Amino acid sequence: MNNLRTVKKSKLFFNKYKYRAVICNPNFHLVRYCKTEEQLHNNISYRQQSGVYFYHGKRTNDVDHTPLIRFIHWRNSQSKDITIRIDYDMISVYGNDLFKLQTLEYVDTNVDYCEVKLEGDPSILERNNPKHKYRTYFRCRSLQNADLHTEMQKFLQSYEKSVYPCGALRRWAFEIKDGQNWRKHYLEASFFVDYDIESIQTILGLTFDSYLGKTYKVEQRD
Repeated sequence: MNNLRTVKKSKLFFNKYKYRAVICNPNFHLVRYCKTEEQLHNNISYRQQSGVYFYHGKRTNDVDHTPLIRFIHWRNSQSKDITIRIDYDMISVYGNDLFKLQTLEYVDTNVDYCEVKLEGDPSILERNNPKHKYRTYFRCRSLQNADLHTEMQKFLQSYEKSVYPCGALRRWAFEIKDGQNWRKHYLEASFFVDYDIESIQTILGLTFDSYLGKTYKVEQRD
């Protein structure tokens, strides 16, 4: 396969997957909670009628339904040996069967594939020119209420000089607009905070406990 890239990592994707396939479309976020074509059409109709933003602040009535419907059908046909992540305009599919991931081309023929080549210490996160020493990720969770959102705001404000959230987490905490309050009820696995003081790990644990994912020591990539 000519478009299969190799990425060097200290661990597999989600600690268990060798391959990742990625497709992009400005409206992929519309299928996140839709299991049927009817749910998709209702979602799009609601957004068009209510004026809710479709993507990155842009309204559009010109939504190509075909790739969205194809993805719903494709996802419904899959077994549980893959993991799917939808992040606005990007869908990432993780698995250990490359041939199965290639069926994603039914949705979009422009698929980016990559394979993990294991090397290094899995407790260390290598980055180019890292600004901070440690990074802690959050877990993907559906929240029963917005209490955690309020708690996150207080935490980031209290430790603004020692804790540095990623852009997505900062926007989730402080920039949710009217009409998007539903977003307060979803914590994403892509959210993380960076810091330099190791004791921040203890504070994070006391504050967020089961919502925390992995913590890494961040070092310069060779």
